[in-house]
Amino acid sequence: MGGQESREAQTRSDLRRIEKGSEVFQIYHTSPENATGKKIRFVVTSDTHTCHDNLNLPEGDVFVHCGDFTKHASSRRDLTSFNEFLGKLPYKHKLVVGGNHDFCVYHPDQPDLSKPSHLLSNATYLEDSGIEIEGIKIWGAPWTKARGIKYRAKAFSANPESINMHWSKIPDDTAVLITHTPPFGIFDVHRTGTSNEGCPQLENVIMTRVKPRVHCFGHSHGNYGVGEIQVENELPITFINAAALIRPPQV
Repeated sequence: MGGQESREAQTRSDLRRIEKGSEVFQIYHTSPENATGKKIRFVVTSDTHTCHDNLNLPEGDVFVHCGDFTKHASSRRDLTSFNEFLGKLPYKHKLVVGGNHDFCVYHPDQPDLSKPSHLLSNATYLEDSGIEIEGIKIWGAPWTKARGIKYRAKAFSANPESINMHWSKIPDDTAVLITHTPPFGIFDVHRTGTSNEGCPQLENVIMTRVKPRVHCFGHSHGNYGVGEIQVENELPITFINAAALIRPPQV
């Protein structure tokens, strides 16, 4: 497909849409290592931008937020409210990655300030890191491809060389991948229809090496939905753009 933006956005022809979208998505996952065969219910959302209290959340086992839980101009103030919201949720597990608005968890020169114990005490914060839940291996990463100078929300933005380094850390046996950015060509068309917001390097890593069962993300507003791509001699990969519908578009 190529990684260059063009005058007309591209979408993978082998992406089969399953569901259009809502405020949250629900998925079930059973790991081969889960001897009981119990299905784990994931409740997934993204890009709530401080409107998390308006979510209509169903029951589940694992809550996932794919980033942009704050607004870039007030991110550090917004974090307190989001952490309190997480503390009230009934889910056994709560997983969060950062997004390009979430400067509150972006401290590249002072990594100790980004420790989840300091910032998100009511969730597990994933940044190039993973967790295993009942045999299901999960990996989270907040990175997005760098954009032009007019964009102010640039937390976790990375050039192609740097972003490749981050994607190389994703383990081959990841079952559920959580990122903020979409992969290129998958639920990532810019609202103008002229470019793709997703990451070509991430698409390549997913389709050729990692091949997770599920990939959850957000970032590209208005492209919410669920779809599948069949990988040759493998189970299909389910892709979820969980950008919430509860607020107007953000810059």
